[in-house]
Amino acid sequence: MLWIFLAVAVVYAFAEGTFANWAVIYLRDGKGLDAGVAGLALSVFWGAMVVGRLSVSALLVRLPAGPVWLALPLLMIAAFQLLPYAETAALGIGLFAFAGLACSAFFPLTIALVSQRFPRHVALVSALMIAALMVGVGAGSFALGALREAFSFEQLYRLSAVYPALALVLALMTRSRRPAAAVAE
Repeated sequence: MLWIFLAVAVVYAFAEGTFANWAVIYLRDGKGLDAGVAGLALSVFWGAMVVGRLSVSALLVRLPAGPVWLALPLLMIAAFQLLPYAETAALGIGLFAFAGLACSAFFPLTIALVSQRFPRHVALVSALMIAALMVGVGAGSFALGALREAFSFEQLYRLSAVYPALALVLALMTRSRRPAAAVAE
């Protein structure tokens, strides 16, 4: 079961890394927007991540974490599909804000859920999850750069929707397993 959570973290990180590491280049070079606007869009992405995490924390007082966790990849998919239409400064900034909100609580909830699955190994699984995140951000950013010669930014953003889709499939796999069996692993 742990390997599934680690895979979730890696493919999620591909998505986050694509949004964060390519935002400025995409809006400046791909969409022809001013560098200041592109930088602002990246800042708004990170700000939306913070606001989203705080908002989800408040929301979790009333809702269980699982359904929220499973909804966030759907929002990431939507963000990837909408970003190719970022033709104006306002739309570019707004869509990166949306992407930040979509990403915001997914990784913290992943750590919370894997920690619940392995309560006697919280420090170990948390450290492994952070390592998986770092591997995913680095590998995902590199992969996008390598594919940049073959595909337009718009195509790459649309294709990048596969990352949160895969994260969702893997997340569903963790939910279908009984916790008692997972603790025995």
